[in-house]
Amino acid sequence: MSCSSSKQRIAAALAASAALHAVLVAGLQQSAGPRWGGFSWTQFSAPIRAVLVAEPAALPAPAAEPAAPHATGPTAASGEAAPRALLQQPHYFLTRELDVRPGIMTRTEPEYPEVAARRFLSGRVVVRLYIGEGGEVEKVNVVSAEPPGYFDDAAVRAFLASRFSPGMKNGRAVKVQMTLEVSFDSPEAPKTPGG
Repeated sequence: MSCSSSKQRIAAALAASAALHAVLVAGLQQSAGPRWGGFSWTQFSAPIRAVLVAEPAALPAPAAEPAAPHATGPTAASGEAAPRALLQQPHYFLTRELDVRPGIMTRTEPEYPEVAARRFLSGRVVVRLYIGEGGEVEKVNVVSAEPPGYFDDAAVRAFLASRFSPGMKNGRAVKVQMTLEVSFDSPEAPKTPGG
């Protein structure tokens, strides 16, 4: 294998990685749009509400470089898969692209974090759920949290344990990404005697 061929493969892999990272960063930086729909969760005296957040417009796919003839399959010399094959990810439909949206079937109440309760904090967490064809939550990403670091883990744990009815497109169950906002309301501070 020539040095020039190795350099070209490394440059192509770095370019693909940079494009993927740019798309991911751009997706995380887009703000959540107007809220619609929703359901309510409560636990103890601190109500927790989740609201479906409208997804931003789909991001355009990064421009792909023309593939070299040997870049689509294993290389003859090493048997390695080409870097481009590693970038293929499953497609998750946005809720607005569906005929039937996923619905909550098994709800797990988020635990109000003790450290937040001691400080009588309220907060909100925006999460993006990746739901499989069977309604299982495959992955949860925290898009934003206010205040950061208090309610993130509780929201992620609750959604990972939840189950949804599948999203449907053209009569078949499909993978779906859905953005939700969960509000954690602070319990009331105890009243002091005589105050």
